[in-house]
Amino acid sequence: MEVVRMRVRLVLIVMIPILLPLLLYSLIYNLIYPPRELSYSPKEKLTRREALKLALELFKRGEYIPATSPNFPPEVIRGIVIPPFRRLSLEDGIKIMELLTGKKPMIPKWIPRSLRYSAAFLPDSPGLPRVLVIVCYDDKPISHFYGKEIIQVSIEIATHHGRVPGSEDLKRLVEKERKSGKPAELLKIGEIYVYICKKARDLAPNGNVIRIPMAMLWDDTYCYTMCVRPPLTAEDLIRVVESMILERK
Repeated sequence: MEVVRMRVRLVLIVMIPILLPLLLYSLIYNLIYPPRELSYSPKEKLTRREALKLALELFKRGEYIPATSPNFPPEVIRGIVIPPFRRLSLEDGIKIMELLTGKKPMIPKWIPRSLRYSAAFLPDSPGLPRVLVIVCYDDKPISHFYGKEIIQVSIEIATHHGRVPGSEDLKRLVEKERKSGKPAELLKIGEIYVYICKKARDLAPNGNVIRIPMAMLWDDTYCYTMCVRPPLTAEDLIRVVESMILERK
């Protein structure tokens, strides 16, 4: 027994001078550099599990909108079914995207003053929501992003999984479309290239084909597809895009 005690004392005598500096170093390091957490806003620091749980809670609060079929005349187009969606406030829709990806999407800082109403639509799903949101602005309450009424500003935001066209790709696309008679152009706003088509094809609620201004742009997480409809113009669309890029936080 005495031999065992002597061995323990020897181990302690040898190890304490070695371990004590390491313990002190570890304590000081963790005080200076606390463990990193996933940060989703200046006010919140959440683990991945907590972020996904909160995203699901917000998503389930949204109003369920069942699958619908636009009431187009059969001779125009038939068989279109829009899947179920959830309608949320703009703030909750953007927050869900931020919680799912860790990055807040760009949203316009300027919208025509008459467009007092906004809404966000996410595809319905049994589990976590898909990383896709359709943001709408209009001068009247918004019941759906597509169907019975024309929404004046709509922005589809989805993750691109790294598939981002470079400036040369976009230049070739614009050149090809111009040769086919389409009024396409490429703008550089800040550090982001923006593809603009001033007369993109769209369907009005009555099924008639209309031409509307459309823009596409990419950041390091999301692809944005934006449309404005009459009475808004291509100049309004460009101003909306500029407010997203140049005034983002």
